[in-house]
Order: sequence, then C-alpha cells, then structure tokens
Amino acid sequence: EDSFRSEMAKVDELQGEVTDLRKQLDSAAKGQSAGSAQASKELDKLKKELAEAQKSRDDAEKRHRDLERERDDNRRKLDEMKGTSAKLQGSQGDLEKAKKQIQDLQVQL
Repeated sequence: EDSFRSEMAKVDELQGEVTDLRKQLDSAAKGQSAGSAQASKELDKLKKELAEAQKSRDDAEKRHRDLERERDDNRRKLDEMKGTSAKLQGSQGDLEKAKKQIQDLQVQL
C-alpha cells in the first residue's frame, strides 16, 4: 500500500507538471499569436510605406522626364533663335551695304 501511495504521489506530481507545462504551452501559444498579430501589423505598415515610397519615386521619375523634355525643347528654341539672329545680322549687313550704295549714288547725282 505504501508503494501504491508512493506511485500515486508520483502520478499526482507528474500530472501537476503536465498541467503546468500545458499552461506554459497555452501561454506561449497566446504570446506567439499576439506576437504574430503584431508582426502582421508591422508587415502591413511596411508594405504601405513601401507602396508610398514607390509612388513617390515614380512621381519623381516622371517629373525628371518632364524636365528633360522641357530642357530639350528650350535648347531647340534657343538654336532656332540663334539661327534667326544670324539671319537678322546678315540682313543688317545687307541693309548697311544698300544704304552705302544709295549714299554713293546720291553723291554721284
């Protein structure tokens, strides 16, 4: 009977340990679940930040392309203006020559 009681005491002790381990396991599972939920929230937040950063980058790239296009247009216009200026200077020289010829003719008359 003593050995039976001793065995029963060991069983009770082991059952207590099993109960404690189950409680620890449940607690750990709840903690893991809460940690998993928090990690999921953080991941969603990071995904949102990444999407915003990508949109910002895309907007900046578009603006850069627009500025390059505007710069190229301005260069083309400047080249056209230089050509027009050269033509006007040439015409000015022709006008000066014509004036001189008129003055020469007036002197001759």
